[in-house]
Amino acid sequence: YLPATSLRGLLRRLAAQGMPNWALTWFGPDAGATDSLVAGALTVADAHLRDEQSLGSTDDLPAYAKKFGTCVAHNVSIDRITGTAADHLLFAYEYVPVASVFEATVQLGPSSQKDLAALLGLINMIDGTPHAAIGS
Repeated sequence: YLPATSLRGLLRRLAAQGMPNWALTWFGPDAGATDSLVAGALTVADAHLRDEQSLGSTDDLPAYAKKFGTCVAHNVSIDRITGTAADHLLFAYEYVPVASVFEATVQLGPSSQKDLAALLGLINMIDGTPHAAIGS
């Protein structure tokens, strides 16, 4: 699955870059802002793989992941000064094949046709390019 927080973060980043007028309304103010307790109008749920046939081609996965169709890889952060592994900074990321199909529910609070059209435009910005990738 793709966590709702990751999807919401991606949508927020895309909105801030291409639709800044909508970003505050849909997502609320940035963390740490004086009015940061104001909620945005957009609710996003976890996305789940549609079904087993929705998993994309495993051709782009590492050899050990081809059997399972997805895998989790672990790594450590490197200290920029010493060039060695940084203490306590182990992280993991998951490979998901290109063209895998996920389904999610996105709900927009009180809205007009113009709001919905803008939201669909935002969702269409998730086009599979690195610009629209989840995570960093």
